[in-house]
Amino acid sequence: MLALLIAGLCWQGTVPRPERDMELSLVLKTPVRTHPWWPIVVEVWVENRSTSTVPIVREMDGSWEGWVEPFLAWRGTVTTADGKSNPIPTGAHAARCGNYASNWVAGILAVPPGERLRLFDKDIHDLFRTATWQHPWNLQGSVELRLEYEYRAQPSRPSQWEPTPAAEELRFGAFSGVAPFKMTSGPVVLELLPCPVSAEELERDLVLEVEIENGGRFFAWEPLRGRARLRNVSTRTHPVLHPERGARIGFTLASRLDYPHGWMGAPPYGPDLAPGEALEIPLESVFLRLTCIKPSELWVTGSHSLRLVYVWDGDPVIQDYERIDLPAGYGPMADVPPFMLLSSEVQIEVVNPLVVELVPRAPVPLDRRYRLSEVLALVLRNAGEESLELASTEAPLGIDLCAPDGWCHSFEIARPLVLPPHAELELTSDPDLGIDAWRVDESVGVQPRNRGEASVRRKGWSGSVQSRQVAFELR
Repeated sequence: MLALLIAGLCWQGTVPRPERDMELSLVLKTPVRTHPWWPIVVEVWVENRSTSTVPIVREMDGSWEGWVEPFLAWRGTVTTADGKSNPIPTGAHAARCGNYASNWVAGILAVPPGERLRLFDKDIHDLFRTATWQHPWNLQGSVELRLEYEYRAQPSRPSQWEPTPAAEELRFGAFSGVAPFKMTSGPVVLELLPCPVSAEELERDLVLEVEIENGGRFFAWEPLRGRARLRNVSTRTHPVLHPERGARIGFTLASRLDYPHGWMGAPPYGPDLAPGEALEIPLESVFLRLTCIKPSELWVTGSHSLRLVYVWDGDPVIQDYERIDLPAGYGPMADVPPFMLLSSEVQIEVVNPLVVELVPRAPVPLDRRYRLSEVLALVLRNAGEESLELASTEAPLGIDLCAPDGWCHSFEIARPLVLPPHAELELTSDPDLGIDAWRVDESVGVQPRNRGEASVRRKGWSGSVQSRQVAFELR
C-alpha cells in the first residue's frame, strides 16, 4: 500500500525533511493544446527519493487560501508569440463552502522509500477566470505552470470553531518537529490556441431582445410572460446555445445580476445563427425554472427596471475527469469563448392585490376536539380594481394552512371561484368549500402551537401568496 494514514501519530526517529526527500511533479491529463476556458486537469504527485518513509500533508479544504496546511499556490507565466513573458496573476482560490478542514493532521500520508503517490488532481482553468487580465480568453502562446507547496507549521485543530489542542500529536501529528519549508514542482507546459472570434466581437455581433406582455404589468404571483430573442446583427454566422442546451439565462434587478440559471445535463451544442437570424427564447418557461429562489424574494410590489441576461460560461458538462472528450464535448462551441449579453432595460410594474389573512376567532381548546372554523377564519381579500379568478376546474386553488393543532392542513377548491374588486371571501365558514377540518389526533407526538399561517397557490402561478404569521391563545 503506497500510503498509510498516520494522523495523530508522532514520527519515530529522525525528524523528516520532506523538502529534501520529496520531489513534487505535475502530470497534465487534458490536451496540451487548449483554450483557457477548457478544463485543464493536472495531477499532483510526490515521490520519496530517500531511504526512509516520509510524511506529506495532502490538499485540504482551505489549503488554497492559506487557512490550513499545506498552503498551495500556482505560479506561472504566459509567453506570447512575440517572445514576451508575463506572470499569471493567479491570486487565492475561493473556499468551496465557506468552511475549511482545520484538522489537517487527518490528511497526513506516509510515503515509503522510493514510492510515488498521487496527492490530488485539479482543474486549473479557473486560474484564467480569476486572473486580473482584462480579456483572459484572448490569450495566446505558451503557458508554464508550477505548484508551490508550503508548510507553515500552523497547528491543526479538531474543527475551525475549536481552540488549538494542547497535545503535540493533535497539533502536528507526524509533522511534530518539522520546520516550515517550501517545495516547488516541476513545470507543466500548455499551448493556448487562438480564438477565431473574441468575446468582445460576440458581444457586439449578438443582441438580446426582450418584450414583456401586458405593458409590463403583472401580478406578483404570476410568471413573467413575454418573448425574448437572441439575434445575430452581424454579417457572419455564429454558433450559439439555446438555454435548454447549456447556456445560462437570468435577470438583473436594481443593476445587480440576479439568479442566472441554466439547465445542466443537456448536450453542449446549439444552432448556428446566420446573419439576421434570431433564436427564440420562451421567457415564461425561463422564469418558471428559476427554482432556486422564492418569487417573493424576486418580485417586490412596485416598479422595476429589468434586463435579461444570457451567459455562455464555456463549461461543458463533465461527470468524470478521467474521460474528458476534448474538443468533441463542446461540439460547435469548442472555439467560442465565454461571453455575456445584456438586453436593454424594460420597465415592469408588479401589483399584489390578493391578501391572505388568517384571523383567530376564539381560544384554542386543548382538552377536546374542535373544527378549525371554531378557532380561525381564512380570509381572501381583493384590494385591486379588477376581478381575480382564483380557481377553476382546470386550475384548482390549493390551500396550505398551518393550524394551532401543530399540523399543516392542505385543501383544494376545484370549482370556479372569482373574487370581485374590493371584495373578500371567508373560506372556513362555507361548508361547500370543504375548508373546515377537525383537529388532528396529537397522539403521534405533534404538539399544539400558538402560531399559525396560511398560503394559497394555483397551477400556472410562479409561487404562493402567503399570510402573515398570527398568534393564537391556547387553553
